[in-house]
Amino acid sequence: MVLVNCDLGEKTREDPELFRFIDLANIACGFHAGDALTMDKTVVACLEAGVRIGAHPGYLDPDGFGRKDLGVPPETLRAQILYQIGALEALVRSRSVRLHHVKFHGALYHRLAGDYELARLILKAVRAFDPALRILAPPDSSMSRSARELGLEVLEEAFADRAYHRDGTLVARDREGAVLDGQAAIARVEKIMAQGCIDTVEGEVLKVAPGTLCLHSDTPGVVAIARGIRRLL
Repeated sequence: MVLVNCDLGEKTREDPELFRFIDLANIACGFHAGDALTMDKTVVACLEAGVRIGAHPGYLDPDGFGRKDLGVPPETLRAQILYQIGALEALVRSRSVRLHHVKFHGALYHRLAGDYELARLILKAVRAFDPALRILAPPDSSMSRSARELGLEVLEEAFADRAYHRDGTLVARDREGAVLDGQAAIARVEKIMAQGCIDTVEGEVLKVAPGTLCLHSDTPGVVAIARGIRRLL
């Protein structure tokens, strides 16, 4: 079964309708976006909708929304990530549930996908915190490889609403066409499910077999996209 995941808690209020169509929530932990109250309200909304809760740690970069690689030193980054996961875990455990997964945000996600040694350092810390946490990661990446080597469960991810390069990286958001509109996103998922592939901006085909599909809550028309994807799945 392919699960739908969505980045949440990055603004003051989510459309409550969105929660009906997703399986996994990646909740911002206060560094790139969110705050304690937003995190707690998002946790409550997830529990009411039966959505599994994951941490979405990022760089300490609220002005840039965590989309610029800050080059944070490894040990500092390790501490910052544990700090964020721990904060969300406290809110979740206060409501008698546990975190389900971790998905890194923005530039941090891409840095760990391409840096094996750093990914291993960070994921060892995640494992020490809770070895049951699943890791959402790009397929065939340093992040997914190091997670598996450490015995962590991996959910390989494909993005429903983002354009891809042929090497499997995402097209930068400042490029035209980087974010797919509603019909294009649904067509993307349809092709993934039917043919196991994604068309890249270079005109080549990328083979994929994701365990989860990502939607961003700030994508225009996200509720309609999520509804359409749920029908396909």
